[in-house]
Amino acid sequence: MTRNGEQNIRLILDIDNNVFYTLDDNNNFKALEYQPPTLSFYITGNTSATTITSANTFVTFVSAVAPVVQYQSQLNNGLSLNTSTGKIEYSGTPHYFHFVGHIELSSGNNNEIDIALFVNNIIIPGSLSSTVTSSGGKSTTIPGMAVAELKSGDVVEVKVKNKTGTANITVQSFNILIKQI
Repeated sequence: MTRNGEQNIRLILDIDNNVFYTLDDNNNFKALEYQPPTLSFYITGNTSATTITSANTFVTFVSAVAPVVQYQSQLNNGLSLNTSTGKIEYSGTPHYFHFVGHIELSSGNNNEIDIALFVNNIIIPGSLSSTVTSSGGKSTTIPGMAVAELKSGDVVEVKVKNKTGTANITVQSFNILIKQI
């Protein structure tokens, strides 16, 4: 039904199956699919080093390569990526999120490197992953995962630290998937 060129929206709830239906452009009912807030992005090919001025101190990693969004759910998302800072910003209602990803990095020979996720500059418990760089200077890949509650205004970022010295860390690639659970 239209009025002044606008179509009335009809919404039906199938209580038995907990599914909402709406009309498509041909007035056929179609199920509305719920998309939980999800964000996935990556960087690759970075050669810029993150300067380490003191051992055993977390710093936000530096990338001259802008992050690329692979996927972002559109319905009630709340998750956004600040492509100039690489930080994830959340503007939705409080929910728990699952973070999973990997980081490929290099540093000086035999350096012990930690990576972790931080929310508002506070480490997410259980998000710490570690590696020791090879003596041959080869890059190392570190997987990681965590679960954390996000509230509106929270800022999430990945930080790195060199536990053994001040050799710089180069994050060559990074990939992360964040999904509401």
